[in-house]
Amino acid sequence: MPPIDTGLHGTHVLTDEQEIINVIKSFQANTKNFWGACVDSTLPAFSVGKVRQGYVEASRRGVMIFYLTEITTENLPHCKEIMRFAKLRHLNGVRGNFAVSDTEY
Repeated sequence: MPPIDTGLHGTHVLTDEQEIINVIKSFQANTKNFWGACVDSTLPAFSVGKVRQGYVEASRRGVMIFYLTEITTENLPHCKEIMRFAKLRHLNGVRGNFAVSDTEY
């Protein structure tokens, strides 16, 4: 999937779910070696529900995926799934979401 070019540069706040999914899928497809995500405790459900396939495909390509979130009783099943394709670590009180890779941020 080619990168999504918004024609804009800088920081962008995305609110439309489908636009968010498209940007994440593009990010996943473009990553070559590694990416790291730092996300709040609600995102693991989204990650395994909406964009899981991109994680799986990247992992199969040899991409090292690092995932940092607050692990809670509510998101524990999703975190266990994430551990199948990423190195998962716990951090209390994460607010917001961002990811960086060898090619994008």
